[in-house]
Amino acid sequence: MTRQSLSVAVAVLAVALGCSPTAQPPGTQGAQVQPSAVNTKPGAFSRQQLIEDGRELARIIEDTHPDPYTNGGGRIAFHRRLHQALNAIPDDGMTGDEFFRLMRPFVAGVGDAHTNFMRGYSVDHARPGGVPLRLKVVEESLVVVGIERPNQALLGSRLVSVEGLPLAELVARQRRLQGIDNQYHALHVLATRSLAFRAYMQDLIPEWKDVARVRVELLKPDGGVAALELRQPGKEPAEVNPPSRVALPVPGESGFRKAFLQPPGGGQEVAYVRFTHMSGYREEREQRDPIISKIARPPSATESFRELAVEMKQHQTQTLILDVRGNPGGNSLISEILVYFVYGKEKLLEMAGVGTGEHGAFRYSRLYFADRPSESLAAINQGRAVPLVEGDYDFAWSYVDGKPIARRSGPAGEPPMVKFLRISPTFQAEYDAGTYSGYYRPKNVIVLCDAGTLSAGFSVVVEFWRLGATTVGTPPAQAPNSYGAAAVFKLRHTGLQGMVPMISAAHFPDDPSKAHVLPVDHLLTYERFKACNFDPNAEYLYALTLR
Repeated sequence: MTRQSLSVAVAVLAVALGCSPTAQPPGTQGAQVQPSAVNTKPGAFSRQQLIEDGRELARIIEDTHPDPYTNGGGRIAFHRRLHQALNAIPDDGMTGDEFFRLMRPFVAGVGDAHTNFMRGYSVDHARPGGVPLRLKVVEESLVVVGIERPNQALLGSRLVSVEGLPLAELVARQRRLQGIDNQYHALHVLATRSLAFRAYMQDLIPEWKDVARVRVELLKPDGGVAALELRQPGKEPAEVNPPSRVALPVPGESGFRKAFLQPPGGGQEVAYVRFTHMSGYREEREQRDPIISKIARPPSATESFRELAVEMKQHQTQTLILDVRGNPGGNSLISEILVYFVYGKEKLLEMAGVGTGEHGAFRYSRLYFADRPSESLAAINQGRAVPLVEGDYDFAWSYVDGKPIARRSGPAGEPPMVKFLRISPTFQAEYDAGTYSGYYRPKNVIVLCDAGTLSAGFSVVVEFWRLGATTVGTPPAQAPNSYGAAAVFKLRHTGLQGMVPMISAAHFPDDPSKAHVLPVDHLLTYERFKACNFDPNAEYLYALTLR
């Protein structure tokens, strides 16, 4: 909400974690399709049902997304893609999987990571059926970090091709199948989905016919090239992975955990906070479901980070490491809470852009209010000189000459960012008192990130980087100037679920060089990864050398 905090409520990419309720989109009645003389094939949806779902999908995107046209070539291009898909529906209908396959390029054409289907093909994680390799994005390559024991000498190799298709071609094809924010996002999706699971790989490589085996080329660590034909392993194969020199704490359901760690090479201990997701802590629950949060009391970020600040001051801790590798998102309030304790209230508001600049806008669609039933236009419009209407854009977070664009007819009141921070009663008490505001700031604040750092996870990276922290790892898949705060929808006939963003978030509105990729200060290069023996915690080990 503002640059970073506009992505605050982004429950996106982690709906499976319970971040966002499924909202049935209103207004699902569309133009009637003339019934076909051809009977619908068994197990399929009729052509009429599919056309209605296709039009409903387009309407949801157009009515909800802040700007569904720019990244995809404009409004005419959007509707051209829609009609290409609708006209490809056969007279005898399609199954749900066939319709999903047909509509994927249409949704991908919107061109952002937060416009996407939530659930597609059913996959078996015990028998993925794709390329039987575990891959990690390093620089702009995919490195083998998991392989069956007979081929363990190939650990650390880089993927050259699959079924004769070079990596660059696989990336280009991936962009046509799913909304992609940047190159690192494309590689991340290839590694974790499109090359991992059979059904998705068949979309990516329709030429792949013999699904019992996969042909790959690998560039070995010694510079040689290995051409392999990998057979599909049995259920839950014995995968070999590089060992790690360190055992880092793993959070529970709360999604975060703090600790003080002794570096493997000795020296002063470091403070360490791991965020695996941002959806299970108490303050997030208080914002999302205040009634249930009074009964179920998960760990509090406010209490935990207050303890962290006090302990760091007592120990005179010099280094704080924040680890958001692989974090898919949730609610970034936890990041703002930590900023408060480390940098203070004034720096928090300054970082969030209160009083300065253009930071993006909410769009208040029918789906927005279906997804957030506790909000209403009547409440939003209280005190506004220009009331908003359905489908409108809210520029209350954007400023000109220090004043919000959304002029008020009465007293200015609290900035939206402050209102957001005070929704959680647990954090509100600390924020209002200010007792531990900026309580202790270590000399070194280092953020670990990788290509799997998305959405609200990315907020930790960009917020602390703005305040002077050092970033280590691989640039995140999240584009700094993009969209967020996705609402979830379900199509009426096929039941396909998806998400569409409701916020345009601009972290760097005046810096086009950072619009798509936020560079890291210290890149985990392949050579450095190799020097660490492909340790899964190479980013952490690298960070320790920067103290």
